[in-house]
Amino acid sequence: MAGFYPYRTQGGQTGGETRDFIIADSATITLGDAVDLTSGYVTPADTGDRLLGVVVGLVQDKGNGQVVSLDLDAAGSNSATHSGNHGVIGSETVVVASDNTTVDKIMARVNIDTHQEYYNDADGNLSGDAEIGCYFDIIDEDQIDESTGVSNGHSTAAQFILVERDPHNDSDASKGIFRICETYWHR
Repeated sequence: MAGFYPYRTQGGQTGGETRDFIIADSATITLGDAVDLTSGYVTPADTGDRLLGVVVGLVQDKGNGQVVSLDLDAAGSNSATHSGNHGVIGSETVVVASDNTTVDKIMARVNIDTHQEYYNDADGNLSGDAEIGCYFDIIDEDQIDESTGVSNGHSTAAQFILVERDPHNDSDASKGIFRICETYWHR
């Protein structure tokens, strides 16, 4: 399963700052997706998009300040299709209705911490420690495109930067720890 798994933040914590954003009408969002904002609503990110962050939860605004996990939501109380294993990156998915922004208001809980690092299994092998500090784009909202690795100084011309390769020391050269560098929160 692809997806961006929160790994650690600067300082060693595993979780970072999160915010809830309403998902755009008719969108499909999975835990671990990199997302951006379109007209103020969360959408899956594409190559080249400035990133809002990574989805770490799916919730619904019930009004009067009550926000509940979709897992706790009674069947039939919204128009979304909710599937997969609750809380599992790359599995728990929601497909919201065409009127989500005005009716159900299902939200993505997004890790927006600019110091958050994510584990990701890229689509191909990273070519050694020489790529640490290189910049990468995503193939789609949940996987690093290893072929986009560029070492270009302090540029933010790509969405993620490689911080560590083969973090589990299991000789799987496609695994890495990445940090968002093309973010909404810093210009």
